[in-house]
Amino acid sequence: MSERSGELVWEAERAAQRCKLGDLEAASASEQEHAREPIGHGRLGGGDQRAAQSQRGHLLAGSGRGRSMSRVTASLDLGRRSDETSAARSARRWLAKAGPMYYKGVYHFFYQHNPYRATWGNGNLSWGHSVSVDLINWSALENAMDPDSSFDINGCWSGSATFLADGTPVFLYTGIDASNNQVQNVAFPKNASDPLLREWVKPSYNPVIALPDDVVHDNFRDPSTAWLGRDGLWRVAVSAGFYDGTGSTLVYRSKDFRQWERNAEPLYSSGDAGMSVMVTLSDYYVLGRYDDAADTFSPVEADNDCRTWHRFDYGHVYASKSFYDAGKKRRVLWSWANESDPEPDYIARGWAGVQTVPRRIWLSNDGKQLLQWPIEEIETLRKTRVGLLGAEMNAGGMNEIIGVAGAQADVEVVFKVPSLEGAENLDPNQLLDPQRLCGEKGASVLGGVGPFGLLVLASGDLQEHTSVFFRVFRHEGKYKVLMCTDLRRSTTRADVYKPPYGGFVDIDIEKERSISLRTLVDHSVVESYAGGGRTVITARAYPEHVATANSRMFMFNNGTGAVKVSKLDAWELAPAKVNLPGDGLITAGSSMHLREAY
Repeated sequence: MSERSGELVWEAERAAQRCKLGDLEAASASEQEHAREPIGHGRLGGGDQRAAQSQRGHLLAGSGRGRSMSRVTASLDLGRRSDETSAARSARRWLAKAGPMYYKGVYHFFYQHNPYRATWGNGNLSWGHSVSVDLINWSALENAMDPDSSFDINGCWSGSATFLADGTPVFLYTGIDASNNQVQNVAFPKNASDPLLREWVKPSYNPVIALPDDVVHDNFRDPSTAWLGRDGLWRVAVSAGFYDGTGSTLVYRSKDFRQWERNAEPLYSSGDAGMSVMVTLSDYYVLGRYDDAADTFSPVEADNDCRTWHRFDYGHVYASKSFYDAGKKRRVLWSWANESDPEPDYIARGWAGVQTVPRRIWLSNDGKQLLQWPIEEIETLRKTRVGLLGAEMNAGGMNEIIGVAGAQADVEVVFKVPSLEGAENLDPNQLLDPQRLCGEKGASVLGGVGPFGLLVLASGDLQEHTSVFFRVFRHEGKYKVLMCTDLRRSTTRADVYKPPYGGFVDIDIEKERSISLRTLVDHSVVESYAGGGRTVITARAYPEHVATANSRMFMFNNGTGAVKVSKLDAWELAPAKVNLPGDGLITAGSSMHLREAY
């Protein structure tokens, strides 16, 4: 991330209450069930506190949702459709928020896990554990933690990893105690010399942070990665909801990682954007400045209306979580994409919940937003490629992308817009609700400049397809680019949640006259990145045609003006090895990597 001293990137507890209501109005019963589940947020993610220190005040706080390129990463599926790589199904049951880290040459993925059923159940969750040396191929290990102590007997919920001064990793995590209070606990590896970190110990002196008297008993959770201040004290941020309805991110300090003292002032507090938003379905963030003496955060050009905030992803994800990858000097973000089909379906298949493709995340050069891009390791799965240069799509044009199977694909395309004369006018009120605008101006609605983009997971007769597209609007003498992923025709099933998603892309289309799109398709997961990662939309699609036929991909233009395809590259993707039982994948295929780590 950019080394801007004192600049803070903070996801301030997900959304204002009014945004929560707007999201839930359109949510299915399944979505609303998951919306009531606790959401992980307010944290640096897993990683190296030394790297956090070197950023001199930078903080990236992931939020809190929740296939092979195979996902416990590489769209990281800790379980999935019955026609997908069977190895990934060994993760079994229900998966949610992630807790990643990099240690001794090994990537670790810890996740909230119901080992008994493919549902949230009663929230009495364990921490599952998978390991990898490349963020693509994964081995499943035994649970790292189970709810077996008085301070977490009703569930081991989300948390974060920190590396102590001697390099030992430690977890700070939320436990649901015997009184159903949320408290903060620590756990240490039983053998820190084991690069796979197979066993963890929870000290009897837990909890290290008890429930404060002024905080609601079930609104105190999700501790961040800790960081060291210039005074030598550790800091950790914990989300808290007060009895007066205020939501805050509290800061605690410690010299020994055992005794913690609450800071007098919260890092950030809001009557609108606080713990009340733990039922929202999206991850928001604002940019601002962190005062590392007072341990407070001041937003820059942001208010309490979350509709004006940035989002990590404008689609079907929450519980975003980042970690610092010390091996490649980058910050990596994961997000949870839960299921959109009916609960009986995922109970029948025995798993639910996936993680998105891991994304490199960094601050843009202008300091206005975070940029995201799939990690480079995803490209190792590319095999069959087709390319196209200089094609033109006239009004109503559609071209099939032939030669690449559509169930697992990676498509990069650059659209050139010769003229903006036909751009439609944008009502100022529409700026605050791009999702609704995508619903009103879908791919089949003729426009001026756009809609143009891709149809993926498409049946041969196009009765089923997921559209990913752009539309350009005129607004106050300038132009705004809208990006949409529309699921309304993604399946002929009526019992699946299939909304449109949308977000604006912060690019100067008048100057650039082109916009890039990268779309990753991994069976039910469609992830799209616009403008070099300025706007990202993830969606879950469940087309019926895949049971009997291959999916296809198309480019289209439903605008009145022509659009040129400056460049298109499309690859079919190979399946990864995901959640193989035991550590065979690590020891058999990656011993060189482990040796190099020492």
